[in-house]
Amino acid sequence: MASVCFDKDHVQIVDMFGDGANDSTKKIFNYNYEFMIFAAMVGRSLHDSCENVQITRSTKVIKDITFGEEQKNIVYLLALDGAKNGEIMRSGNENEIWKYLENYAYLGCEEIKKWIMESPIDDLHEVVLNKIMEAAIPLAKKEQAMTK
Repeated sequence: MASVCFDKDHVQIVDMFGDGANDSTKKIFNYNYEFMIFAAMVGRSLHDSCENVQITRSTKVIKDITFGEEQKNIVYLLALDGAKNGEIMRSGNENEIWKYLENYAYLGCEEIKKWIMESPIDDLHEVVLNKIMEAAIPLAKKEQAMTK
């Protein structure tokens, strides 16, 4: 059984966004695995490779069985994209597959920390929503242009 974790330097940000949030703050993600998927997608959108990432393991560990089938499909696609070949999907490579999620999540957490530091907005929901809209608007315009 594989497990993934966040880097120890990202524990605070995981608590802000994931299931570590307290009752006085609005949760953005109900579970840490949801935030990990989001962070990994942010990381992958900005980096073609996660090859040289070094994780310092924290106590924020997530077992692979926590992820549903849809999330596992994202993990597999990240691994295929990161490895640049299908060999990663061979039996016995399960830990390597999950490393791609962990490493891209690290890169994403680094970027999300920048969002928070650079934003004049205190509400994390708004910070994330603004960044999602920044990414989505050009994509929507591109798709709209293709359908004309």
